[in-house]
Amino acid sequence: GLWPNFKANCREIYNSFKEPQYFSIIIYMAVTALFVPTFSAFNYFFYMDVVGLTKFTYSMLAVLGFVGVFFGTQLYRKWFMEWEFRTLVLIDVAVELFISPLKLLFIFRVTPEWGLPDILVIIFTKSIHGIMSQCFVFLPFAVIAAKVCPKRIEATSFALLGSISSFRGTLRAWIGTYVNEAFVGVSKDDLSQYWVLYLIGFGCSFIPIAFIWLLPTNASVVELQKKMKLKEE
Repeated sequence: GLWPNFKANCREIYNSFKEPQYFSIIIYMAVTALFVPTFSAFNYFFYMDVVGLTKFTYSMLAVLGFVGVFFGTQLYRKWFMEWEFRTLVLIDVAVELFISPLKLLFIFRVTPEWGLPDILVIIFTKSIHGIMSQCFVFLPFAVIAAKVCPKRIEATSFALLGSISSFRGTLRAWIGTYVNEAFVGVSKDDLSQYWVLYLIGFGCSFIPIAFIWLLPTNASVVELQKKMKLKEE
């Protein structure tokens, strides 16, 4: 029945929390959700109303994002599977820091004055973003999450991590909306302060570095797996 299954799942989740490597990942996701807002909802209006993209072009950019995901997957499988998750997160931040000046110049509409077509800048930044997010964030997180899930309750434990990760994205969007309404005031009819939202999001993207110690290392994951193997024996 529903109630016995619910109690059994709660017991499994409670047992998962006993593993520090598992629990620390949840804390890290909670912290990054609270302190790193996103303002992606305004990207559409900026591309449509300010840059002047057509809906067809915007939809093709979404397809381009999937291409970046494919290349990011191949890069991760070939070169980065054995790297520390902490190191990959730092690389992702470094790449964002490298391309952020170009994004800011694009927002201020300086790049067209320099002869750089808007579509070229968008393709470059979106491709880099898709590759980096897949290679340095999503796939490493999925791998390490699978490794720290306790034995015999892997499905429940991994499902919980996946649910928290999905809700994390929603919560970041809610917080971004609150920050905009309370302090900036950007709307689809007035995008003059869009650059402020970008700078807020860019600045907050460095906050997770202060909590990166919460992410388990490869050595701690191997130790956890050995401990779980001994329990089985």
